[in-house]
Amino acid sequence: MKKEGFKEAPIDFLVSWCSFSLSRIILASSAAVIFSILAIFLLHPYLALALMLLLLSFLVKVSDKATSQYSKIAASTGAVVLFLLALSLPAGDIGYSKCPEREIAGSGSTVKYFHSPFCIYCVLNEGSIAEAQKKAGFTLQYYDIRYCKKEAEKFGFFATPCFAVVFENGSVFRTCGALSSEELAQIAGTT
Repeated sequence: MKKEGFKEAPIDFLVSWCSFSLSRIILASSAAVIFSILAIFLLHPYLALALMLLLLSFLVKVSDKATSQYSKIAASTGAVVLFLLALSLPAGDIGYSKCPEREIAGSGSTVKYFHSPFCIYCVLNEGSIAEAQKKAGFTLQYYDIRYCKKEAEKFGFFATPCFAVVFENGSVFRTCGALSSEELAQIAGTT
């Protein structure tokens, strides 16, 4: 029941527009997933989660109003993908992650290694980092930058791979980019 002079809410207009055509539903579902992926990388996890829940409710409404079975499947698929994306949000800022994720004890300086499983250079650099730790004997701490953002921000790191070498005297050497085992051993071995 509409009051005179009261217009339809924008979300209801979008739901009506999308629910008439399978191609519009596929477009809306794809856009919702793309916006959610961008939100994960560009926004704070709480804001990304809020946006994803809003888009999820939108897709559920579209699915309810859809007229064909294929339209319902398309909207429901988009909603399921959004739900799975929401589950994949980094838990570190929400408080469920352990930082550092692992540590190899040693003596002398401490190397804080910031990495991501999606970083090809990080994956390729794993062997040389372990080799450098064995050579130089420093303490090595692994930080997944998705979950340990606060620790990474302390050193000004927003990309991977990055290294913060904390020497025994308290001074810090920061660098980003892949390092050979010799380079890392040399840096960590100096004071």
